[in-house]
Amino acid sequence: MVKVGIVFKRNSLMTPRKFFPVLFRLRKNLMVACWIAASTFFPRAVRAQAPFSKSLAAAEYLEDFDAAWTFIRDSYAYFDRKQTDWERVRTFYRPRAAEVRSKREFVGVLERVMEELYDPHAHLGVNTPSSPRLVPSGTDVWAEWRGNRAVITAVRSSSEAERAGLRAGMEILSVGIMPVRSAVQERLPAALGAPDSAANDWALRATLAGRHNAPVKVGVRAGGRRAAFEFRPRLTIQSQAPMTARILDGNVGYVRIHDALGDTALISAWD
Repeated sequence: MVKVGIVFKRNSLMTPRKFFPVLFRLRKNLMVACWIAASTFFPRAVRAQAPFSKSLAAAEYLEDFDAAWTFIRDSYAYFDRKQTDWERVRTFYRPRAAEVRSKREFVGVLERVMEELYDPHAHLGVNTPSSPRLVPSGTDVWAEWRGNRAVITAVRSSSEAERAGLRAGMEILSVGIMPVRSAVQERLPAALGAPDSAANDWALRATLAGRHNAPVKVGVRAGGRRAAFEFRPRLTIQSQAPMTARILDGNVGYVRIHDALGDTALISAWD
């Protein structure tokens, strides 16, 4: 089963304050599942899963690809905010779908298709051991481009990256064995109609998240010195409570939502 999480158009099927799955069946029981909220989808990360055991015929992969591409074209809410040329996405990736010989390869093609949206809320709900980690739930480092420099702006507290020594303010020089600009270029969407700084930042963060089956290796510069770090991001562990609240000094109320906007238990906790 292949699941896709996307943000739906407002005129799609919705129910206020609740998430529910909408399933439609593709050939040979491949399915696309989309969870819908009132206006935005906040996915939960999933751990790497075993590859599918049974392959399909080449024509069946193409049929599934066309169904998924059409579904996203008709349902995704934010094409007006993107530079994504969805027709070019089909032109670019359909030949790749025609060449796949296993469901693992097919998942890889669909992952690249979803990444053309450079939207952290749009991703597959199933992955292989070599799939990219999700951002932000599966990454330890947040970064952005500042001119020609890739700069770390935040490191997850108590994360593997923090324990390795990475800190906000460090400039990223390399990822793996590649200069950071070259590494990020490989993750940039291929079907942009025009340059988009949001796509550049998304690709940088996706590069720093890495893949499930490999550690992240980065070279940085800080205080005029260069250093190398290696870490393996862990999946974010959610609090048992959907939210916590307390009163701060000065009688200020502080409420923290623990990545639980898709959890209906948040409603009663808030009330």
